[in-house]
Amino acid sequence: MMPRISVIVPVYQAEKLLPACVDSVKQQTFQDWELIIVNDCSADETPHIAAEYAKRDERVRIIHNVVNQRLPESLNIGFRTALGKYLTWTSDDNRYLPTALARMVEELDNNNDCPMVCADMYYIDAKGNITGKAPGYDEYYMLSEDLIGACFLYRREVLDIIGEYDPSRVYVEDYDYW
Repeated sequence: MMPRISVIVPVYQAEKLLPACVDSVKQQTFQDWELIIVNDCSADETPHIAAEYAKRDERVRIIHNVVNQRLPESLNIGFRTALGKYLTWTSDDNRYLPTALARMVEELDNNNDCPMVCADMYYIDAKGNITGKAPGYDEYYMLSEDLIGACFLYRREVLDIIGEYDPSRVYVEDYDYW
């Protein structure tokens, strides 16, 4: 059975942050997801940590890049294998609040003309303490400041129409894509 949501997590040297990120996906109130970890040639414990999660939960899959591909191409590699109706990606230093996926799926399910949703997000420190809140979505600032942030969900049709992330747009792949 195909999952409703595919979450891609590209990682490189993520041993310290990956567990909290994966745990935040596993703790979602909405559980119909797959998590695809794209390991971009990490030399630390990242591959072993990812393998432990995959061993304990069949919804977690790992792709190991043979050559370092960098972020945009690692995203493309993950999305090429994604099965979900809805797509998202996040970084190893991000965490989802428990209802994040449920609320975004509900919005997309109830608004068929809406291709994508984004949610509020908080900034946290290394200990997970909230240090601030990102500004809310504003259409005017969207084009100049990428105010979509790290919590978003879009329909597979967006990928089908727009295509993949541009591999030459390292660290600005999301600006380019949105």
